[in-house]
Amino acid sequence: MMSRDNAQTASVDILLSSYNGEKYLRTQLDSILAQTWKNLTLRIRDDGSTDGTRKILAEYEKKIR
Repeated sequence: MMSRDNAQTASVDILLSSYNGEKYLRTQLDSILAQTWKNLTLRIRDDGSTDGTRKILAEYEKKIR
C-alpha cells in the first residue's frame, strides 16, 4: 500500500492489448487520457487487428505527442 506522500509521485503503467477493438477503442482511450493522475504511461499492443484499430491508435499517438 502506498502512503499519501507517495501517491502524487508514484507512476502508473497501463498496458492495453487490442484486437479489432475499433468499436470501443476511442471511448476507452478518451477515458484513460481524462484521468487526473499526473505520472501515467500508456503502452498499447495490437494483436494484428484487421479493422480500423491501427488507424485509431495512430490518430491518438499524433494527438498526445
